[in-house]
Amino acid sequence: MQKSGFFGGLYVVCEWFMKLAYLNVLWILFSLLGLIVLGVAPATTAMNTIIRQWFLGNDSIPIFKSFWITYKAEFLRSNLFFVALTVIGFILYIDFIFLSTLQGTWYMLFMTAFILFTFLYAVLLLFLLPVYVHYELEKGHEYFTQAIMIGLVNPIAIIGMVTSIVILILLFAFIPASLLFFAASGFGIVTMGFSYITFKKIEEKVDINTTENEVKA
Repeated sequence: MQKSGFFGGLYVVCEWFMKLAYLNVLWILFSLLGLIVLGVAPATTAMNTIIRQWFLGNDSIPIFKSFWITYKAEFLRSNLFFVALTVIGFILYIDFIFLSTLQGTWYMLFMTAFILFTFLYAVLLLFLLPVYVHYELEKGHEYFTQAIMIGLVNPIAIIGMVTSIVILILLFAFIPASLLFFAASGFGIVTMGFSYITFKKIEEKVDINTTENEVKA
């Protein structure tokens, strides 16, 4: 089919919507396959891996086969990362409860620290998966530190992600049925998209392929 002009552009947009919908359905099914608790992390990792391939220009990869291979390969490690993120989030929640018992100067000091660590946690949540599927690092904790550092030095990307996520949430609230087809893949395309642009800018400035970060194939 001719992919030029208005109708060509419309065809490409519709094709992308169909692929995102299919990817989202796979995310739901494979999350259920792992009984949600154990399935969400590898399903989300597989989804982001495929989205990254699309940004690399490999938009003809077999979606189901690639999803299944990544899901199996990353099942254990992605769940370990998920547990670590959950523990950090739980600690922040306990700290928030503890803040309600403080007053005066101590409250201000601990609240300042809480806001700082919550912000770093939010940056980690935005960049961890994109960093994980894009780079091959030697140690697991390096993905956490790299995700935070990359996010902190690229505030534009953070603003873009947050703004886009807010828009998505508003769209989902206005059209709840779209959650079935674009809830996970919508957030994935946003975080991976802004992250990929950020990675390319970093790679243009510093040849990280020959330093501590190796880009995955």
